[in-house]
Amino acid sequence: MTAESTILNESKPASAAPEHDASVIAKGALVNFLGTLAKVIKSTTFILLTRYFGAEVFGLYILAWSLVDLAAKIGNLALDKGILKFVVVYRSDNDDESVYRTLGHSLAIGVTLSVLITLLLSALAPTLAERVFDKPQLTSMFYALALTVPFLTFTHIVLGAIKSLKIMKFDAYIKSIAEPIFLFSGAAACFIIGWHFNGIAIAHLLSAIGGAILSIAAFGHFYSWRQCLNGMKHLRLWTELTKFSLPVMGYEFMYILMMRLDAIMVGYFLPAMQVGIYAVAIEIALTTKKVRQWFDPIFTPIISELNHHGDIDRLGHNFALVTRWILTINLAFVFSIILIGEDLLSLFGSEFAVGFACLVVLSLSQVLYASMGSGDTLLIMSGHPYLNLLNTAIVVAMNFGLNLVLIPRFGMIGAAMGTLVSFATLSLIRVIEVYRIQKIHPFRAGLLKPCVAGLMSFGITWMVSQWLPESGLWRALPQVLIYLGIYVGLLRVFGLENEERLVLDQIGRKIRQIRHSKQDGGLSIAN
Repeated sequence: MTAESTILNESKPASAAPEHDASVIAKGALVNFLGTLAKVIKSTTFILLTRYFGAEVFGLYILAWSLVDLAAKIGNLALDKGILKFVVVYRSDNDDESVYRTLGHSLAIGVTLSVLITLLLSALAPTLAERVFDKPQLTSMFYALALTVPFLTFTHIVLGAIKSLKIMKFDAYIKSIAEPIFLFSGAAACFIIGWHFNGIAIAHLLSAIGGAILSIAAFGHFYSWRQCLNGMKHLRLWTELTKFSLPVMGYEFMYILMMRLDAIMVGYFLPAMQVGIYAVAIEIALTTKKVRQWFDPIFTPIISELNHHGDIDRLGHNFALVTRWILTINLAFVFSIILIGEDLLSLFGSEFAVGFACLVVLSLSQVLYASMGSGDTLLIMSGHPYLNLLNTAIVVAMNFGLNLVLIPRFGMIGAAMGTLVSFATLSLIRVIEVYRIQKIHPFRAGLLKPCVAGLMSFGITWMVSQWLPESGLWRALPQVLIYLGIYVGLLRVFGLENEERLVLDQIGRKIRQIRHSKQDGGLSIAN
């Protein structure tokens, strides 16, 4: 047996008691959380970019990237999601040949399709820049960003294979740490060289190339590249993998369109500077989306496994658990944003403070969507990807219509309101469908605790803040610390659920083990 096969066999999902699911989910989420902390580098990069390149250049970059990111979803074909579904099942059945056939076909189809997407984007760049958006400067940015598509597709597929082993750390290392560092370094170098217009787009390309190179090395720790190449033999385009991935790709395309549509339409109706201000508000608001991303990579293979074994009761319990944890964290974020959002926006430049109202509305929409958003993963992994696609298409059409009416009349805040209404509608639709199909829902009495604790903490903090300085760091930082302290304290007073106590006990035992091992090591050295 090869080393790669041994790793595959050792990593096969084992049957676990329901109470252990919380530990698995919490551990995977913690790894992804640490990776998200590293994304502060990306936010810092955006602050520097807006300070030095200006809101207008940054707005043009965001507009170009929004369109390229949409096209990249077609190149990816959601093959990373197909890997998460099928590789988990094949490993459960000890079918390594099917594992490598799936990986080989995914890489061959994904890379080929993404190269075609790059060529198409490059051909359309002048038309999009000059005729659609009436911003000729966009053309060169389109050229640079279009080249990122094959590298991003390759990285997503490779990391999807690693995540199918329930190993999250490499996704965090590469996507959350390495790529933001490459983006930061590349942007700084371009600015020093004097590439003050296309420097951001070039840095983005360098970041995508660096991530792809690192993913090659990471993949080799768990799989055989030679067997993947063998798996490309007898390549067929229409298989179980592509049948599953095609509607998921359609959904992901619609999802990115839904997430980017408001920025694109702001770019169509309003000047580039307002696109930059609105884009920064989106970037901050999307922090709540990252909270869901802590849980989705580890929750997705668990959903696939439990669906495969028909354990619906346990699936419903985990659905409610993940929803409660995401909502608890996101409420801490959104109330903090309401307290200090204006000061936070000012870090990007004084002109960005006018986006505060947009930031609050967008943050509320993201909290609602992220907290109730696991329903889309449940629909996909339970065999209803087309239903998920239809839901998103309906909401995208609704969002387009709202933006068409609201942006010309109300400007940026109109786009934010359209997003809030659209996301609320989509979240409600998914919850209803999951209940009708699976007979499970995320609503438990425990959801009330973070909601009440969040509102009470916000009210108390707001009253205390009247005695703080009017603005600046000396007002913002104490507000957040006071709010979080009261919020955590109230959650403890209201009482933790069994899963929280279990996870905290395990963390405590781990800390004690580390402390004892250090003490034992010190004694050994002394002896």
